[in-house]
Formats: sequence, structure tokens, C-alpha cells
Amino acid sequence: MANDKNLKNKIKKLLFTYFVLLLFLNKTNVFCKDVSEKEKNISLSKSIDQKLENIEVNKKKILVLYCSTGGGHKTCALAIKEYYEKKHKEITVEMVDVLENYSSEKNEKIIKLYNRFVNDFQNLYGFVYSIGNSYFPSLIVKKVERIMCGSIYNLINDSKPDSIVITHPFIAEALGNLKYEKKLKTPVICCTTDYNIHRVWVNKNIDIYITACFEAQQDVSKFGFNENKIFSLGIPVKQSFLEDANKKDLKAKFNLDQKKPVVFLMSGMNGCGNVEEIFKELLDFGENIQIIAICGTNDDLRFKLEKIKENSKKDFKIIIVGLTDKVSDYINASDVSVIKAGGMSITETLACNTPIAVFFALPGQEKKNSEFVVKNNLGIKLNQKNKGKQILSLLHDKEKINLIKTNQKKFFNKNVLKDLDDVIQKTLHSN
Repeated sequence: MANDKNLKNKIKKLLFTYFVLLLFLNKTNVFCKDVSEKEKNISLSKSIDQKLENIEVNKKKILVLYCSTGGGHKTCALAIKEYYEKKHKEITVEMVDVLENYSSEKNEKIIKLYNRFVNDFQNLYGFVYSIGNSYFPSLIVKKVERIMCGSIYNLINDSKPDSIVITHPFIAEALGNLKYEKKLKTPVICCTTDYNIHRVWVNKNIDIYITACFEAQQDVSKFGFNENKIFSLGIPVKQSFLEDANKKDLKAKFNLDQKKPVVFLMSGMNGCGNVEEIFKELLDFGENIQIIAICGTNDDLRFKLEKIKENSKKDFKIIIVGLTDKVSDYINASDVSVIKAGGMSITETLACNTPIAVFFALPGQEKKNSEFVVKNNLGIKLNQKNKGKQILSLLHDKEKINLIKTNQKKFFNKNVLKDLDDVIQKTLHSN
């Protein structure tokens, strides 16, 4: 009996040990399974990260090049960059001022020299423009091009873009020469920024030209460029100018009287044109109007306008501002836009469907821009004397205002950025 009892105890212990061992092995397998799953997850995570890194490395890249001699070139470049940052985050955009990249000190000197030349020697500027357009690009352009060429070449090699977009004629000449010398294979798209094209814009080795209008397209073709590679899309402007605007809401936003017309007055970045005289005339002769004056970085002009406003007996609603990012809102709140004949200023006003009154045009490209505006009934050019009275006359000529607004709607391409994107996308995927 004792032996049977001992045997039963041994069997019980054996079974107990068996179950404990079984349980241990089961737990161990679960643990091993957990480790295996974790390893799989870690491996998968690494794989995803690696793929994302590869995607990041392989992202398409656009290099946008401009010069700051004239505000429109930079503004056009900014509009392109802004569009891609909002609409195509899968594409990297790098924007570079080529003169600044070459030398900050020399860039500052060149801009000062350019501004002085434009302001103080306007007839000479017009003569140089005319001579350069009749023959080969001037020696000045050639000199600047030679200065920039090596710097631009190094910049492109460092950036390694899939497509290059340029908004300045000097850069077109430099990149065209690099292509001629077989040093550059990347597609180059040149966005012109005026309603007529000077010869210095055109280099046969550039891949594609974008122009503001059909007449400008003909100019590029006239200088020997393949017309099949020219697209008349318009001048790119920031998205804020392309969005639908409610004038009533904007007038309320700026505390403007809904029943009184608004004159928008903007000086050029170089301070050309007697803006204070126009401002004073509007105050002296205007009745029941409102004025929005944009002075940009011209603090001296802003001070003068504030003084004129203080000394006036009129109780007009007058807004005087310096540098602002609300230009589109101010134009959309207005009934007439009084501007200098820069290509970008004209385009921004057209985008807002506001009648144009050109108060000043530099000899050369701006004079041509002004002629284009008048020829196509997109606005008027003010005569030398009594500019304020001419603005007031347009403001109250409802038939003329309606005709201009209708022509502007027909002319301006609201899809300019989307159309430009279609062209750029083809170059991005052609490599």
C-alpha cells in the first residue's frame, strides 16, 4: 500500500512538473512571438522611414532666379514660389537673388546705381533702351552677364534643380550662354514681366518663354525665338490678387463709406512721378471721394502726404500706409487705381478688375506698357497737367469705367499660375 501511495505521489509530481514545464514553454513562445512582432514592427518602421527619406531625396526641385533691379522681377518670383508652397508641397522651390548671391555689397551698389540712373537720367535711360533694342544687347548687359555667369553656374551646381524659372533679362542672357557652351542641361523657363519685350530678354538657347500677352509673344518671336516654345499666359501674381473679392466687405474692413468712390494711389519703388501733387489735387478738387495712398518704403513721401492731409480742410476718409501686404485688398476696395506703368503694378490691378490710370511711365518698357493699356482700353494715361482732375473725371464716367472693366475681364487670365504650372510640370518630368 505504501508503495502504491509513493507511486501516486511521484505521478502527481511528474504531472505537476510536466504542466509547469508546458506552461513555461508556452509563455516562452508567447514572449518570443512578442519579440518577433516588435522586431517586425521596428523593421517595417525603418523601411517606411527609408522610403520617406528616398522620396524626400527624390523630390522634384524648382530654382527660381531673379534680380532686384525693379520690384516686379522679385514679386513675380515670389508669386511662383508661393503657388508651389501652397499647391505642390511635394515640390521644393528655392528662390535666389543672383546679384545678392554673387555679392551683397555689389548688389546694393548696383541697385543704388540703377535707381539713380532711372530717377535722374530718364531720357538717357530711354535712349539706352532704344539703342539696345535696335541692335545687340548693350555692353552694360554683357558686362553684368559676364559678372554673374560663373556665380550662377556654381549656384545651379550646388542647388541641382530639375527646372529653372527666371524673371530677369540679365539672367536669361547668362543661362542662355551656359546652355550654348553645353554647361547647363536643366530646362530654363523665362517669365517676362512687361507687356512688350526688349531684345535683352531673348536668348535662343532658353527652353521656354512665358509672356504677358500676344503682342509680347510676337516680340519674342521677332527676335528669332521658336514661336512653338512661347506661351502667352500672363504675368504671375500672388494668389491674393486672383481670389474673388467683395468690395462691400473690404470697404467695411477699412472703415470706408459704402456710397463714396475710392481712389487708390500707389507710388513706384523708385519714387518717380509727382505723387504728392496728384494727392493734393485730389484733395483740392475732389468732392465726396475717399483716398488710399500706398507709399511703400518711401518714408519721405509718406511724411509729405501726411502733412498735406493735415493742412487740408476737406474731411475725406484718407488712408496713408507704407509697406503693406494688403495691396490686393486696397485695390479691390477701390474704384480707380492710379499707378506707375510697371508691368507688375498693371497686372495686379488687372487681376483685381479695377480701372487703371497711369500717372507715370519711364521711357522704354514702361512707356510701352502704358501704350498697351490705352490701346486695349484697360485704362487711361494721365496727361502731364491736372492729373487729379483727370482722375476725378474718370471716376465719375460710369460708361468709361464699365467699358474698361469689361475689357479687363476679357483680357486677364485668372488661371495664369495654374497654366504656368502645367508648363513647368512638363519640364520637371522631362529629365
